[in-house]
This record gives sequence, C-alpha cells and structure tokens, in this order.
Amino acid sequence: MTNKFFKKTIPLLLLALCWGLAVSAQTVSKDFKDTPLKTVLKEVESQTGLSIIYEKKEVDEDKLISQSFKDTPVESVLADVLDKSLEFTIKNKMIAIFTKKETQQRSQATTKSISGTVVDNLGEPVIGASIIVKGTAIGTVSDIDGRFFLTTAPQANIIISYMGFVSAELSVGENTILNIKLQEDTQLLDEVVVVGYGTMKKANLSGAVYQLSSKDIVNRPVGNVGQSLQGMIPNLNISNYSGQATSAPTFNVRGLTSISGGSPLIMIDNIPSSNEDLARLNPTDIESVSVLKDAASAAIYGARASFGVILVTTKSGKSERVQVSVNSFYTARTVGRRPAVITHQPTVMDWKHRMASPWYNLFSDEQREYAERVAAGEASKVRIDPKDPNSYEYYGATDWYDQVYETSSPSYTANVNISQSSDKHNYYLSSEYYRQDGMLKYGNDIYDRYNMRGKGEFIIADWIKVGNNTSFVNTSYAEPMYRGTSYFHNVNRASSLDIPYNVDGTWTSEGANMLGRLQEGGRRDAQTNKFSTTFSLSIEPIKNMLSFKADANFTRSNDNTNAWDSPVIYYAGPTKTSLKGSNPAYAYKENTLSRYNLYNLMADFKHTFAKNNFAQVIVGYSQEDYYYNYWKGQRKNLITTTIPQPNLATGEVTMDNTINTYALRGTFFRLNYIFKDRYILESNGRYDLSSRFEKNKRGGFFPSISAAWIVSQESFANNLVGDYVSNLKLRASYGSLGNQDVSGYYPYIPNMASGTSTWIIGDEKQTVVRPPALVSRNLTWEKVNQANVGIDIVVLKNKLDFSFDAYDRQTIGMLTTGQPLPGTLGAAVPQENAADLSTKGWEIALGWKDKFTVASKPLTYNLRFILSNSKATITKFNNPTKILSTYYEGQVVGTIWGFRTNGFFKDEADVLANAESHKNIASYIGTRPIEAGDIKFVDLNKDGNISRGKNTLDDRGDQEIIGNSRDQFPFSFDMGAQWNGFDLRMYFQGVGKKDFFPAGGNHYFWGMFAQPWANLLESNLDHWTPENPNAYFPRPKAYVAEQDWVEVTAPNNRYLQNAAYCRLKNITLGYVFPETLTRKAGMSRLRVYLSGENLAEWTKLSKNLDPEGLGDNSTVYPFQRTYSVGLNIIF
Repeated sequence: MTNKFFKKTIPLLLLALCWGLAVSAQTVSKDFKDTPLKTVLKEVESQTGLSIIYEKKEVDEDKLISQSFKDTPVESVLADVLDKSLEFTIKNKMIAIFTKKETQQRSQATTKSISGTVVDNLGEPVIGASIIVKGTAIGTVSDIDGRFFLTTAPQANIIISYMGFVSAELSVGENTILNIKLQEDTQLLDEVVVVGYGTMKKANLSGAVYQLSSKDIVNRPVGNVGQSLQGMIPNLNISNYSGQATSAPTFNVRGLTSISGGSPLIMIDNIPSSNEDLARLNPTDIESVSVLKDAASAAIYGARASFGVILVTTKSGKSERVQVSVNSFYTARTVGRRPAVITHQPTVMDWKHRMASPWYNLFSDEQREYAERVAAGEASKVRIDPKDPNSYEYYGATDWYDQVYETSSPSYTANVNISQSSDKHNYYLSSEYYRQDGMLKYGNDIYDRYNMRGKGEFIIADWIKVGNNTSFVNTSYAEPMYRGTSYFHNVNRASSLDIPYNVDGTWTSEGANMLGRLQEGGRRDAQTNKFSTTFSLSIEPIKNMLSFKADANFTRSNDNTNAWDSPVIYYAGPTKTSLKGSNPAYAYKENTLSRYNLYNLMADFKHTFAKNNFAQVIVGYSQEDYYYNYWKGQRKNLITTTIPQPNLATGEVTMDNTINTYALRGTFFRLNYIFKDRYILESNGRYDLSSRFEKNKRGGFFPSISAAWIVSQESFANNLVGDYVSNLKLRASYGSLGNQDVSGYYPYIPNMASGTSTWIIGDEKQTVVRPPALVSRNLTWEKVNQANVGIDIVVLKNKLDFSFDAYDRQTIGMLTTGQPLPGTLGAAVPQENAADLSTKGWEIALGWKDKFTVASKPLTYNLRFILSNSKATITKFNNPTKILSTYYEGQVVGTIWGFRTNGFFKDEADVLANAESHKNIASYIGTRPIEAGDIKFVDLNKDGNISRGKNTLDDRGDQEIIGNSRDQFPFSFDMGAQWNGFDLRMYFQGVGKKDFFPAGGNHYFWGMFAQPWANLLESNLDHWTPENPNAYFPRPKAYVAEQDWVEVTAPNNRYLQNAAYCRLKNITLGYVFPETLTRKAGMSRLRVYLSGENLAEWTKLSKNLDPEGLGDNSTVYPFQRTYSVGLNIIF
C-alpha cells in the first residue's frame, strides 16, 4: 500500500519530467566515413530508439563503414552495413543480430517471453522493481504481487533493481520463469562519516553527527558555500544578513551559545578556519561537510569546540584514469523585496505638509498648484525658485530605488579540476575564477575571486605515505567609499520630489549625495591573499592495526586596502554650488598580516579480538600559534584624486597599529569499543593550554562519553519486525567543553589605550596613553556541559530514514560585568565569569527515497524534511532588581516586552477621557496634543497611566510579553527527481516562528511616520481617517516612529511583525546528455541546467522588509533573486 500511495501522490512537478515523450524515429540520417561498425550501431540506437543486441565474437565491431544515409529505413541501413553472413530481426523495440547459421538453428528462438517474481529477504513481493534488459532501454516493472512479464533474447542478461536493495543481474538462457530474491543494501549503514581526526562508519557513531556529500552542495550555482549549506543540516543555523558579495554568513549550532558570543569551530581539511574562509572556498572542491553537534563528538577538539564543529573535507583523486571536470555558470541577479514608493508629486507634497505640521509649512499653495501642473505634464520638474533667482525648486517623481539599483547584474564562475588515483599516488588539482558585479547603478562594486588547490598523496612503500595539500585564494573587492548602513538608510530617506540631475546635467544636492558620491567620490579597493600548505606523513607498521600520522600546516594571509574619499560638487541654483561628501579629501592605506602554524601528531591502534570485540585507541598532540599585525595610515587634504595616495596629501596624519598573538597546546584521545557490532561505547577528551588566560588558569580538561545500542541487530528485534527495520539505533552522550573566546586575546592583562588628545599644546594635538581598565584575576574558561539523546531509524527497505536528537546544554561562567564597585574608584567594573545559560532543544531529519518506472524508464525521487528548535534561558545573572533592559535570571532570551494596543482614539470624547493616561508615551505633546486617530494602549495595571513603571520584572507598568525575536522552528524541505537524463530539484527553507518589532527610525517600515523627510510608502496610505477607523497606521503624524519607546515605536502587539517565512531557496532543472552522444565529443558526462535562487517567499512580514535582512533596521545591501544557466563536463 505504501508504494501504491506514493506512486499516486508524487508531486506533479516531478511527473512533469515525463511529459512530452516523442515517438522514436525509424529512419537514420548520417554520413559515416571510416567509422567503426560499433559506433554506427550506437548511432542507429540513438536515432531510432531501438536496442541492438548481438554476440561480440560474431560481429566485427571494428569494421570501418564509409556510407551516407538520409531518412533511410533502419532495415536498409543494417542490410548495408552488416556482413552478408549476418541477419537480424526487429521485434518489440529490439534488434537482434545473428549469424545465418544460428538463425536457422534458432528459428523461433530469436526472442522469447519470460516471466517471474521479485521478492525480498522475507519472501515478500517487491512492488515496482525495475527489470531492464542489459544494454538496452527494454524493460518493465513488477506489479503489486511482484510479478513481471518481458520479451527478450535468450542470450540477454536482465538487471533487476529497486531502491534499498542490491541490484541483481541474471542470464535468461533457457529459462522462461525467473524467481529473484533481492538482498537488502547496507550501503546507508556502511557510509563513512568524517569525525574529529579521522573517519568512522555511520553505523558505529554514538554521537550527534550529520554529514552532507558534495552532490548536496555542488549542483547549486552559488559563489558562497554558506549559502548552499543553509537549512541543509538540522540545527546548523546559518544567517545571511546582507546581499553584499563579500558578506560571510554566520554559523550557529543548536541555538544561543553564550551572551559573550560563541560560534562553531570550522575546520577545512583539519585546519581551523573562519566563516570568511569558508565563504571564499571553491564549492566544487568540497567532498563532504560534517557537523559535530554534541559534546561527545566535539570533545576531541577541546577548547575551541564548545559550540559545535563544522568539518569540511576537500576532494582527492579517485578515478584510475585522468579525469578532467569543468564547471561553469552565468547568473543574472535582480533586487529582491523592496518598499513600494509613492512618487505622485501632489500626493507626496500633501503628505509632507501634513506630516510637518505644526512646526513647518513646507509648501505654499502656489507650489502645490505648480506640482499639479507638473504631474499633468504641463510644467517642468525643475524651475527657478520665484523667491530666490539663484536657487532651484524640484518637483520630481523619483523612485530612488530605480535610480540606485541596476535592473539586473551578472555573476559568473568557471572552474576546472584534474584528478587521478592509482596504487602509487593520487592527486587533485583545481582552479576557480568567480566574479560578481554589484547591484549599484553608479560606481558599482565588483568582486573577483581566484582559487587554486593542489592536493596529492604519494605511496613510497606499502606502509608509508607522504602528502601535501596547498591552497591559495586571492580576492579583490572594489567599491565606493560611500556605502554602508548609512547609505542604504538614506536610499529610502531621499525625497521623491528631488531629482538626480539639473537641466544642465549637473548634480542636484540629492543626486550628488545618492549617486554622485558613488560615481565621482572616493573608492575603496581591498585585496586579500591567503596561502596555506599542509605536509603530512603516515606510517603504518602493522597493516590495519597500528598507524602513526603527523602533519604540519603553515598559513599566511596578507590583506591590503587602498582607499580615498573626496567631496562632490553640486548645484543648488544656476551659480549656487556646494559639496557633498568628505571635506577635506583624504586617503589611507591599511595592511593586515597574519601567520598561523599548526602541528599534529597522532597514533591510532585498532584491533578486533575474540571475534566480536573491536577496540580503537587514538592519542595525539596538537600545537598552534597565531600572529596578527594590523597597520593603517591616513592623511587628510589630498591634493589630487588622479593618484589618491597618502603621500600626496598635506594635512593631518593619523596612524593605527595593532599586534595580537595567541597559542594553544593540547593532547587528545579517543577510546572506542564495539561488541558484536551492536553495543558501542566511546570516550573522547582533550587537555588544552591557552595563552588567553594567566598562567595558573590556562589549563582545562574536557572529557566526554557516549554509548549506542543498535537494537535492530538483536535477534528479538528481527523476530518482531523482521527486515522491515534496516537500522534502529539508540544513542546517548554527555560531555564537558570549554570556551576560550571570551574577550579578546589578553583578557587578563590590563590594557592602556593610546590615541590623540582633544586639547592642543604648542599648536599640536598630543599623543596620550589612557589609564588601564580593571581586570579580574579570576577570569577563566566558560564551561559548557551538554547531554544528548538520540535515535536513528531506517525502515521500509532503506526507503525511509529518520533521526531525532534532544539536548540540554549548560553554559557556565559566561563573561559579563561583575559585582558593583564604589563609584569613587573611578574605573569601570571589570568583567567576570558571572553568568549562566541553559539551552535546550531538539532536531529531526526525515528522508524518503524510492523509484518507479515511467515509459519503461526508472524515475527515482527523494524527499527530505528537517526541523529543529531550541530555547535559551538565563539561569544566573547579576541583576537583583531584574531590570528588563538587560538580562535577568529566568529570562527566555529574545523575549520582547511591550504594550497591548486598543486600536486608535476614536473621537474627541475618547481623547478627553483617555488622553491624559498617554502623556508619557506621546511624542511632542506640548506642541501637538493627542487627537483622534492616535494609537491607544491598554492600561493593564489600572493606574491611569500608560508607562513602563520602573521597567523591572516586579514593576513593569503596562508591559507584557508580546513575542520573541529569536528564530524558532527553522525548517527545510528538499525534493528531487531523476528520469531519463533529466533531474529536478526544489528546495524550500524557512523559519516557523519569529517575531520582529521595527525600531524607531526604520524608514523601510515606518516611512513618513518616522519623519517628514522620508519617502511616502504605499503601505503608509492605509492610515486612520474617520472613514477608515480600522486602518493599519494611525493618522498622518511624523516623528511618532523616529525614536524608540515613543508612541507607535513603543513595542506593541499591533505593529509586531510575524517574521516567519518559507522561501523557495532553489529550483534547478538539469539534463545529462546520453553517453552515446557525449563519447563522440570525448566527454564522459555533460550536464546542462537552469537554476534560480530566492525566487519566492511566503510570509506575513511587511512586504517592505526581507525576512532574512531584519538586522540593522533593514539598512543592508539588498538581497537578490538569481537566475542561472550552467554546465558540468567530465572528460
């Protein structure tokens, strides 16, 4: 029933791959010149759709054919190219070729009908099994009883396959009835997973580990690895806060880590790396990505792994022959969600006029009448101010989004890799070029990236190997100096009444500010060069039992930035000029140099004894050191922008220099014991010494233990569920880790900051050194204890797999402000390990894969759903009064406190009765009293005054919990299908629950309600009037949304946004050309595809905001939708 149900309910998008099947032609058109007969016959198969079978010893495949055919029937073609000693028959889409002698002997035996049944290990029928005549497209599927019927030649072999079983191949021979038993495929359990300092069979894992393969990543045309990982792994939370090319996603494993920060350790080929390093990695270099989520699996990395580990492994050579792969794609990108702006001049003027009341009279009646004429096309958008002949007046209808952003911008990549593997060596060489043009129409930002990698291993003897893994990445990012949060804030603040250019082509004030500074102002050119090389040695004195490994990594990074800025001239009138931008002009250079060295030694002993006992012991030593040197020099009064260098400036010089170092030394171990392949016990641990703490507090030991029971291996389980359950495993773990990234490199050493004084002695500002801050002598590691339980299930012949984990993580001794000190001390309170946090959560992953036959060809499909959640609670914090503006004990992190609204003031009577209670929350009440249409709040504590009280938990006034700002229930749904060379993938990702309250000054949400100088948004039009009392926004009234906790920006349930969303992250349609075609071009595989990213989203969030860009009041580089075409070639 399960199979029949899924067959009938496969999404229509998957079945669309089968639509439009063409009837194969029965003629051949081709010119052959000295072409081997084998190739000719393949061409016949390709053009006619018929399958050809024959005995190779009877047919001269190398015979050269030189003949031309045009719409020639296939019978005539075969008669011309085959030897006279051969004959053929065509029946049931199959051509059988025999010698004449054999034809006479076999007469009626050229084809025969066979039947049979397909069953599993238990003798149960396999429904939908694929039965294909080997080397042909002839086939059928088994019915609901496992039976099948097929016509074939006696000499043919048939291949029987089904998802979750090992394929079988049988010779037909003289048989007319075939009974086939398929064996369960254990590949899922035999999968090798990368773990800390090694690999392990998936079946033997006892910790919470999840792994992706390269095929889950490489088929998406993105230039940033973090984007392709988003939503793919349960509770690996990836946030992209900007659409900028250089923006690196942030990573989090299992929810809030620590109030002092904390992120997972990223290891690329066992080298600690940053999220920027991962973002710059060539996606096609990746072999697998493993995430170690619980303390048991991460403990072997000790001090740096308290909040999970992301292990990225790059590819090695695999093919015995030299394999060359080429991948390339071209992408067109468009700006995603953006506010819709009203630009009709009279409407905008009317709103600005009302919004500025009672302080400003922005437009006279004459100006508003002129605007009507402009809107009607009867007057110019620019005129001389009637009151000032040296000033312009503007009556534009400018949508500044259209002015600032391109309609579309390209990005493209090309990469090539060469690899091979033999019994003496293996190597992998790759190169990549990636370019992304920004979305700015003026002074666009351009990102270029070059990646190179060389990886090889050489087998000197059976017991000794040496290797090297070297990578180099160069990036270049050129952008305008005037770009950042302030710029994107101003994009929606620039008045639509302004225009970019005057009639003579000179910049206007707003044109110079929004466009001129991009095009003619300063530029910033940042170059990054990173080189990393790892030398490795592996010795195995006792094969498959004892090995020793050593590696040394040397990483060097050098970043150089050249930047300058200068003002841009604009005309406010025919002769009235001024400047926008930096004045005076300046130039600066900055350089960052870093050196990183890592040394690892490891011994690995593993042995199976007494038949059922497997033991493994790994011990190792690791040492790393890091050096960082940052330098910046800047000088004002740049004398020329042609060569904008600091030495061509004459003004004040400022210098900055920072040097940091750290070192880490550790010993680690793993003890693993497995009994009867079903009882698993493992312990991992590490002792680390960190230079970040003073000498007597540098050491920390971080142990863990985990256990697993493979229940499905028990005899009683087989008796209960038989082979329907392929794998049932229970897991549990507990471990203790430490977090060393608490506060800079030297948190235990008092720092004396240097700088330039604000006073002048002898006509010069003075260099000063400021008094040191206080530090705590007890500063040490944050401790992270985590317990985890999990279950893994694989059922229905490996079609359905399910995993579930629940965890409890306690972060102890988080760094925060210590106990209050007397004010007479004259110094800030030092930070101490004085806060605790509890994070509890769960995660599930559910997958289904199956296949059935459509038009005699197998259609395989797969579905995967991922869901997780976590909740973080402060369990210790020094806040005795429990002030709500900071952390307090018992607080669920992300809690939003606010007011409950009661609509708007309805009329004058309502104002007279209730306005007095709102006087402390209203804006500018002295000059603009409360009126009908203003927001109204509920007096929850019945004291006659809308307030926050003392803003404490016990005296919170009229506040209540209205929401939570953290991402909750992040999920993804991935589905794919493959049929007859076509492949389709649709990937959805989202957040099930999240609340967002737009802060004061968020012009993208509030528009003119923030200030009259902002743009008028379409959403603003839904405002209160006596005729529209149930509108969304209050009456037109500026500055009610400019500052926090004033009128509408006091967090409240009315404007609290439901920021949950589901986004169509990717849809890809590809086609792999038949080998019969690609082989002729010397290619073993050719795939072309169309793909789109971020194509649609479903959310109740304001349409002015992007659900993934809510940070910084939405003043970020806009997110983009992308449309790509690409190809993958393997030679």
